[in-house]
Amino acid sequence: MAQPKRTRRKPRSERARRAPRGAPAESQQGGDAVRASEERARRLAKFAEENPNPVVWVSADGEVLYANPAAAKQSSWRCEVGKPLGPEPLRQVTAEAVAARQGIERELKLGDADFWVAAAPRVDEGYTNLYGRDITSRKRAERALAESRRNLERAQEVGQMGWWRLDVRRNVLTWSDETHRIFGIPKGTPMTYETFLAAVHPDDRAHVDKQWQAGLRGEPYDVEHRIVRDGEVRWAREKAYLEFDDAGGLLGGFGITQDITGRKQAETALERAREELEERVAERTAELTQSLAQIQDEASRRELAESALRDRTQKLEQINQDLDRVVGQLRLEVGERLRAEADVQAERDRLFSVLNMMPGYTVLKDRGYVIRFASHGFLDVFSDTEGRPCYTVQYGLDAPCDDCPMPQVLDGGRPRDWEYVYDDGSTYHVWAYPFTDSDGEVLLLEFGVDVTEMRRLEQLVGEMSEAERRRIGRDLHDTLGQTMTGLGYLVGGLADRIAREAPEERQAAEQIAETINEATAQVRALARGLDPVGLEAEGLVAALRELAEQFEETHGLPCEFRGDTPVNLDAFTTTYLYRIAQEATNNAAKHSGADRIEMSLTREDDGVTLRVADDGCGLPDDLSRAAGMGLRIMRYRAGAIGARLQVRGAKGEGTIVTCVLPRQERVKHERAQR
Repeated sequence: MAQPKRTRRKPRSERARRAPRGAPAESQQGGDAVRASEERARRLAKFAEENPNPVVWVSADGEVLYANPAAAKQSSWRCEVGKPLGPEPLRQVTAEAVAARQGIERELKLGDADFWVAAAPRVDEGYTNLYGRDITSRKRAERALAESRRNLERAQEVGQMGWWRLDVRRNVLTWSDETHRIFGIPKGTPMTYETFLAAVHPDDRAHVDKQWQAGLRGEPYDVEHRIVRDGEVRWAREKAYLEFDDAGGLLGGFGITQDITGRKQAETALERAREELEERVAERTAELTQSLAQIQDEASRRELAESALRDRTQKLEQINQDLDRVVGQLRLEVGERLRAEADVQAERDRLFSVLNMMPGYTVLKDRGYVIRFASHGFLDVFSDTEGRPCYTVQYGLDAPCDDCPMPQVLDGGRPRDWEYVYDDGSTYHVWAYPFTDSDGEVLLLEFGVDVTEMRRLEQLVGEMSEAERRRIGRDLHDTLGQTMTGLGYLVGGLADRIAREAPEERQAAEQIAETINEATAQVRALARGLDPVGLEAEGLVAALRELAEQFEETHGLPCEFRGDTPVNLDAFTTTYLYRIAQEATNNAAKHSGADRIEMSLTREDDGVTLRVADDGCGLPDDLSRAAGMGLRIMRYRAGAIGARLQVRGAKGEGTIVTCVLPRQERVKHERAQR
C-alpha cells in the first residue's frame, strides 16, 4: 500500500490566512452546540413547572415524589411531596398501570370536578408519571346534550311524531324510536325503502310509491296512508324534504311521520253522524210530506173560501223546509271548519314545541323578512322579536343585508348554509330551508348553532401547526443551514487542495462542492417556505413581495406584487393569508397556462383584500366539479380566519382569486394580538 505523502505543516498565521473568510472555528461551533443543548435542557426542565395541568410523580410504594404547581393547587388531587398519594381513584389508576407495565388512561370523578388522567409507569426506575386534564366543562356539555336528546324523544312520543332519513344511494332507511313505535317494527330491524313499503297497507302501497317517485322528481312529498301494525289498521301521515349534493345529485330525504289514527277516526265518526242526520232529515221530510198530503186532502173538501188559506199554508211549509235545510248545511260547514282549524293549530303547536327543544335557535321568516316564529333559543340570544324584521333583530340594520341568501332559498327552493360573526365575537353556523306553511305560504326555516368554541379550537390547532412549521424552518436555518454552510467552506478548501495535489480529481471535487452548495440553497429555500412571514410590522407585505420574486424565478412567469401599506394582523391570520396567495399562484402556474400573474394586498375601511389574478384559460362552466384539493384548502383557510373567498373568471378570460378579511374580523384579530 502506498504511503501517504507527507507535507510541511504551515504556520498558524498562514493557515489562518488561507482559511475561508467567515468560516466559524471548531471551538466556537462546539460552544454553540453546548449552549443550545443547555438551553433545550432548561426548557425541558421548566415544562412540568409551567404546565397548566397536574403533573405528579409517584414512587412504587405510593409516595408523592413530585407535584407541579397545577397539581398542588387542585384540592381534589391532595398531592403533597413526601406523603402518600391522596385520592383513592388516583391510587387505583397508578396500581393498574404498574401491574400492566404500560400506560393507561381513565376519566375520573375527583370531588366536584371531572378529570382525564394518564398513568405512565417507569417500572425500571421505580416511579410512575401521572398527568391530568380538567374535563368538567366537556362532561357537563355531554350530560346536557344527552338530556336534550331525551327531551326530544319524549316530545316525539307525546306528539306521536317521529323522524326518518333515507339514503337513496345506499338504500339505507333510519328511523327514530317513535317512528318504530308508530309502524310496530322493532328497533334493530335492517331498514330499507322496501321494508317501509311492506309496512304500508296493501291497498295504499301503489299510491305511496307513486307519491315518493314524484317526490324524487322534485314534487312535494306529503301523503296520508294506512299501515298495518300488529294486525290493526292505523293511519299515518308523512312529509319529506329532499337533500342534494353540491352537484345537484339526489342524496336522500329527511322527513317526519305522524300517527293520525285518532284524527281519521274522528273524521269517520263525523261522516257517520252526517249520514245519520241526512237520514233523519229525509224521514222528517217524508213525515211533513205525508202531513201536507193529509192537509191537502182535507182542504179539498173545504169551501172555496178556505183555498186561499191552504195555498198560504203550503208556501209557509216550503219556506220552513228550505230554512231547515240551509241552517243544517251551515251548521255542518261551520263545525267542519272549526275542527279543521283546531287540528291545524294542534299540529302547529306540536311542531313549535319540537323546534323549541332543538339545540341552538330556530326561526321562521316570511318574504318581507318579518319573523313569524322564534324558538326559546332564539329569544335567549336576540330578546323580543314580535313583528320585527330579521335584519334589525339579528344584525342591527335598517335594511336587508346586501348578500342576504333568503331570496335564493325561497325563489330557488334549495337550502343554503353560512357562518356569521357577531360584534361580541360569537360565531354561528346557519342553515336555511324553504318551508311551506299549512296555508300554502312559503316561509324560510332557519336553524343556527353557536360554533364559536369549535372555530376557536380550529384556530388554536392551526396556530399550533403553523408555530411548529415555523420552529422547524428556524431549526433548519439555524442548525442544518449553518452546518451545510460550514461544510461548504470545508469542501471548498479541500477542492482547492485536491486541485493542487491531484489535478485529475479536480472535476469530481468541484462537483461535490457544487452539490453541497445546491443542497445548502435548498435547505434555505425549505426554511423560508416553512417560516415565510416574520413578526415585523410589514411582514406580510415583505413576504408576498418575496413570494412573487421566487415564483418568477422558479416558474419563469412574470409575477408582479402591488402593496406598500402595512397590515397589523396576528401571526396566524398573516400566515393563512400568505398560504392562500401561495396556493393561488401555484394553481395558476399548474392549470391556467397564463403569461402573467398579478398579486396585490390592499387595506380599506371595510377590511383587508388579497387578490391574485392571471390571464390564463379561466374557469370551467361547472366550477363545483372542477374544484380540487387546492381550492378546498383555500376556502378552509379563509373560513378559519373569518374571511370570504371568491373565485371567478369566464372560460378563456383568466381567473381572479379574491380573499376579503372583513373589518370586524381584522379588529377582532388586532384586539387578540394586543
